[in-house]
Amino acid sequence: MNFATPTHRQSVGVNHLGFQVESDQELRGMRAQLEAADAGLVEESEQLCRYAKSDKYWVTDPAGIAWETFHTLEPAQPASCCAK
Repeated sequence: MNFATPTHRQSVGVNHLGFQVESDQELRGMRAQLEAADAGLVEESEQLCRYAKSDKYWVTDPAGIAWETFHTLEPAQPASCCAK
């Protein structure tokens, strides 16, 4: 489990929470569970972040907290920047 805290904004606290999985197969399994929960799944393929290129799924829980489930494909180039 990962905790993302803002480093470039004035707000303080958790930005989002995440589950990092080890394989594409595990990511597909998580997708099936999220879809079964009717969690409003948003899919992002090969997304560049500050640290890596990843396939990921986003959902927001009933309390409004964003959850990211992702599988890292490769390290990011130093100039990459997160969109989230």
